[in-house]
Amino acid sequence: MVLAETQQEYGLVTEAQTEDLRAHMEDVDIQRALALEAEIQHDLMADLRVFADQASRGGGMIHLGATSTDVEDNADALRIRQALNLTLVSLRELLRPLGALIDQYADTPLIAFTHLQPAEPSTLGYRLAQYAQDLLEDYRGLNDRRAELKGKGFKGAVGTGASYAELIGIENLDEFEHRLGKDSTWHSSPWPPRPTRASRTTLFWQPWRGSASPSTRWRST
Repeated sequence: MVLAETQQEYGLVTEAQTEDLRAHMEDVDIQRALALEAEIQHDLMADLRVFADQASRGGGMIHLGATSTDVEDNADALRIRQALNLTLVSLRELLRPLGALIDQYADTPLIAFTHLQPAEPSTLGYRLAQYAQDLLEDYRGLNDRRAELKGKGFKGAVGTGASYAELIGIENLDEFEHRLGKDSTWHSSPWPPRPTRASRTTLFWQPWRGSASPSTRWRST
């Protein structure tokens, strides 16, 4: 719908066609799309054909100038962003009462263990602080990834933007992508770059910050 609405601004899609698409965008027959996908071996084209058949006036304009990754990868970025938003809210809601418990039990004694053996005195507040630090590092890492997350832009079949340039003029390409989503990023192909091993590792591991080192953490649990 965002693509059709933006293309309407450039005169490629009429208002009636856009309204027809909007009226039917929740009516896609999933079972029919799955059956068609099994036949043609193309997931997105199966969805588009089913959607187009259901929107008789605007269906022919679906996917105009686009390639599969223009739709799927940008939609995935939006879904991941929404999921991260929910996760970050949950982590914040968990950290607030955990912080209160850390203060409440800061002087409550207990015995800490090492190698499953009683070792030295510690406090319940300190143990809770270790759990909180793990969650805080998760929050910081996910928040950083949320800030860095971008769509892949709209580049057409092989990433050159030629299809959109032909439709709206090459001089309008930057403004076209800005209207579709100003937080998209530039790539040299229609696909997002594959993450390196280092970047994949960074997503799930953050350097330890604060006073509790990994060795302290394990000695005290």
